Amino acid sequence: SQALHNAEASLTNTVKHHWLCPVDRFQAKKITDMCAAIVGGREVLKKRPLLSFTTCPISPLKLPSHHCDIVMEAAESHMGLNVVGMAMSAGSGPVHLAGTLIIQNCELLSSLVLQQLTRKGTQFVYGSSTCPLDLRRATASVGSPETGMISAAVARLARYYSLPCFVAGGEGDSKLTDAQAGFEKTMTGILPALAGANVIYGLGMLEMGITFDLAQLVWDHEIAEMILHAMQGVPVNDTTLAVDVIKEMGIGKDYLSHATTFEHMRSQSQARLMDRRMREDWEADGSTDAYKRSHDKMVDILETYEPRKLPDDVLKKVRNIVKEAEGELGVDGGDE
Repeated sequence: SQALHNAEASLTNTVKHHWLCPVDRFQAKKITDMCAAIVGGREVLKKRPLLSFTTCPISPLKLPSHHCDIVMEAAESHMGLNVVGMAMSAGSGPVHLAGTLIIQNCELLSSLVLQQLTRKGTQFVYGSSTCPLDLRRATASVGSPETGMISAAVARLARYYSLPCFVAGGEGDSKLTDAQAGFEKTMTGILPALAGANVIYGLGMLEMGITFDLAQLVWDHEIAEMILHAMQGVPVNDTTLAVDVIKEMGIGKDYLSHATTFEHMRSQSQARLMDRRMREDWEADGSTDAYKRSHDKMVDILETYEPRKLPDDVLKKVRNIVKEAEGELGVDGGDE
C-alpha cells in the first residue's frame, strides 16, 4: 500500500499537479478515488485532474502486465500518464546512445498505442530516466554528461512527436553537496533545458538517486532558477540594444545612475543562496558555505510553511479510502 500512502501525503499537502507511480491497477483505482473525493466526484476530476500516473516499461522491449494495467487504468479514468523509459546504455540497451534511444522509443510509443487504443485522446507524457551503465563500476552514472545528452535527445524526439516530455536532469552521483554535485547537476540540467524539455526531474537527488537531501533540494532550486534565466537568451530589440542611451551617455560615463538601469534592474538573475558578496561581507556574516545556507533555508521552510489544508470531511474520506484499501489487501495500517 506504499503508493496509497504516498498519494495521501502528497495530495493533502500540495495544490500543485504532480506525478505519482501507483505500482499496480488496484492502487491506481484507489488513488483515483482519493482524487475524486478531494475535487468532488469523478466528473469534476476529468476537468481538474490533480495528478498524473507514472509507470515504466522494463528494458529491453518489455511491457510487463502491471505497466499495461496502469496504462489502461489511467486512460479509462481520464488521468494523465507519464511513461518513463529507463533503458540503461550498455546494460539494458546498446552501449551506443543512439541505439539506447531506439530501444526506449519503441517502449514509449508502444505504451502510447496501448493507451490511445484504450481511450483516444488521453494525455500522454514522453518520459525518460535513462543513463549509462558505468562499465568499470557497474553503477548507474546519472551525473554523467551522457545522461544530459540522452535527456536532450529525448526532448527533441518528444518535440518531433508533438508530445510533452519529462526527463532526468539536475541529479548527480556525488555523495555530498560539493563541486562534483554542482557540475553534475548543472550539466545534466542545462542540456535538456536547451533542447526544449518540459519537465526536468532530479532536484535534491544525490548518490545516483539513492539519497534525497532536502538542503540539496533548496540549493538545486536556485540552480534551476539560473538555468531558466539563461534559457531566456539575450533579448534583442530597440530597448535592449539601447542605442539612444549609448548616444546620450557618450564616452567615459557610467550607466549606474541612468534611469534605464533602475527601470530594468530586476532583469538580472537574482541569487539568494549563491554568494556574490565581497569577502569582507561574507566573513562578517559568518563565512557560511553553500550547504550551510541551504540547510538554514530548508529548516526555515519546514518550520514556517503551512500547506493549504483540505476540509476535515475531505481528509476523512481520503483516510477511509486508504484504510479500506489496506483491509482489502490484508495490510495492517496501524492506528493511523
